[in-house]
Amino acid sequence: MASKMGLGMDKADRFILVDFELDIYNEFVAQGMQPEFFYLRNYARYKKKVNKDQRIMDFDVMRWAKFEWPAREEYLNNVEYQNLIQKVFKLLIEDGLYSRFYIRDKGERFSVIPRWGWVDMYNHIYKSLYYYLDIIVKYKITSIICSKIPHEGSLVILFLLAKEMGLECIACHQSQFSNCFWITKNASFGTFFERQNMLTTKQEKTLVIPEVKSPHYMKTVVNRKTIFNLRVRNISKTILRTLALVWIFNPDKYKKTFHGLYRSFQRLPLTRDYSKTVRFKSEGEYVYFPLHLQPEMTTDSLGMQYADQINAVEKLRSMIPKEWIIYCKENPKQNLFMREDDFYYRLATIPNVQIVDVHSNTFDLIKYSKFIATITGTAGWEALRMGKKVLLFGDVWYQDLSGVYKVRDIVSIDEMELSSSIERKSLEQGFSALTKYLHKGVINSAYKAMVEEYDDAENAKCVVSSICEAVNGGLDKKVEISL
Repeated sequence: MASKMGLGMDKADRFILVDFELDIYNEFVAQGMQPEFFYLRNYARYKKKVNKDQRIMDFDVMRWAKFEWPAREEYLNNVEYQNLIQKVFKLLIEDGLYSRFYIRDKGERFSVIPRWGWVDMYNHIYKSLYYYLDIIVKYKITSIICSKIPHEGSLVILFLLAKEMGLECIACHQSQFSNCFWITKNASFGTFFERQNMLTTKQEKTLVIPEVKSPHYMKTVVNRKTIFNLRVRNISKTILRTLALVWIFNPDKYKKTFHGLYRSFQRLPLTRDYSKTVRFKSEGEYVYFPLHLQPEMTTDSLGMQYADQINAVEKLRSMIPKEWIIYCKENPKQNLFMREDDFYYRLATIPNVQIVDVHSNTFDLIKYSKFIATITGTAGWEALRMGKKVLLFGDVWYQDLSGVYKVRDIVSIDEMELSSSIERKSLEQGFSALTKYLHKGVINSAYKAMVEEYDDAENAKCVVSSICEAVNGGLDKKVEISL
């Protein structure tokens, strides 16, 4: 029998660590928990530090399936393995789940004119399935731990395959609260934030709900000046590297440079004629539906059938009185990718749907609305704090709070009882209960700025401790959480 580690994980556990910071991987190793494999994002930045560690792999190799086809004879001659492969393949194809991730990656990475089709996607899936099956079997993997809910490339394939094989599948998710993250265990897509799939800290506290203000990540919205500078830089790089004949000696680097140029033009603000906006009117009856940034995990993984967010707008239209307006506001960070011509044409054919100017005040749109409709957006959490009810289409952390109605659970908006208000006490109690699912630490570098006197080494210890103790059954000690 294997002995338990002090932090709660088993020495005999063989696990794969995906997309954490290098400091966090090093802390796992320091605590005697060496992953069989660690997929590191931005591998090139750390290559000199880690090239002697054969367990550390380039995350892009995983994301783009740049590995070789494995030997498959053992699995092709085994009926059980074949049934497993076909079952996971079916899960990936159903509801267009994998096609979203595949097209996202291909569309962002490769040429302006795509040269790939469904056959390439199927081959991509099978190649990844056999590759990860081979790793899991040969290395006797028992669990995988991801820093994010799977939403990129073949990580989705690894996650589903591992789950079907009975491995322990841990997926973390950074919360918008300072120095806190969520941990889910063995969840399926669409159920990550169902309470039975979330790991607790055994520490429930009464906390004051934070005041309504714009999320910190909206401070990085790209403006026209930034886009212009980005283009100038990428054009200069492309010209210089063309003259230096980089395209001959280092074609991959040149391709990356050209792709950067292409992406800088994709970030052009949406100013097409058919996306003309209107000024919203506070008087009258309307529902506010803020459009999500795409591609993003919030829709790709957590939206499920409503990853096609116009599908959600169409469903909303069928549920409310025909004279009510639906105000949609474009996400300020959205670029041209995944906003092709037909996106706005299709939106324009929905009766009484109007797109308001991107600079319209979100809080005013919420304040004067009948209610808010969103897939998984932060606007839903903002609305609850402003006393407005929320119609929810996806899977998100606040989905069980008072005032939230899941579209799958109601037939008519009459069930939302719009004439009654949200009880503040009930909302506070629900929020307080949620804090027992918050674990201390930062697993997404974009959220470091929210933590005062942040230190990488201390954070790594905190994250590893949080994960290990949660997996082992929760914490019995007090956890300080700053909101």
